[in-house]
Amino acid sequence: MSSLTSEILTAYRHPRLSFERQLAKNIGDDRILFFGMLACFLAFVARMPSLFRDSIPSGSPPLHAVVPIHFAVSLLMAPLLLYSVAAASHVLARAFGGWGNWRDARLALFWAVLAMSPLVLVAGIVEVAFKPWVSGALLVLIAVLFFSYWMHCLIRVEFIERSAYMVDGQEAPGPRTGSDRGRSTYVRQASFGKPDG
Repeated sequence: MSSLTSEILTAYRHPRLSFERQLAKNIGDDRILFFGMLACFLAFVARMPSLFRDSIPSGSPPLHAVVPIHFAVSLLMAPLLLYSVAAASHVLARAFGGWGNWRDARLALFWAVLAMSPLVLVAGIVEVAFKPWVSGALLVLIAVLFFSYWMHCLIRVEFIERSAYMVDGQEAPGPRTGSDRGRSTYVRQASFGKPDG
């Protein structure tokens, strides 16, 4: 878990390198699902302060009544929504000439969601500690950061045929080949951070 925490923090300092490392690991769908479930669980945890605050006024639903509902939505419904969004993004990318695969499209979305989780936790605290406009502004910032990072990851797996990245000083493997890609294997050509050519 400490290694994963380090990778998440790396996403804020070197977002491109962080995602390249995930691609280089060639992780399976079980690990990608873990990313999504963990992100959804952290989003649930971020909601707890506001749920506790809202349960205090008389006449409000008790905490023990609303927590199971939010837990079920976060851990059951939210991952299904992520899978649907990832599938839709892959189909849309294909319509614009993308040639990635379903697995990498899921990794792009799930990793972007997980990378934003620390900010979501901060937003959960800000929501109860500051005025509504502060938390609103923070949520807008998080949404912009998430969308921009997700688009970077998605473009990387759907449209970039050759990459100039190396991971930890070694060539990372190229995209997986197969019927979903319909292209031959290639070799990455330069080190991370250096311009192409």
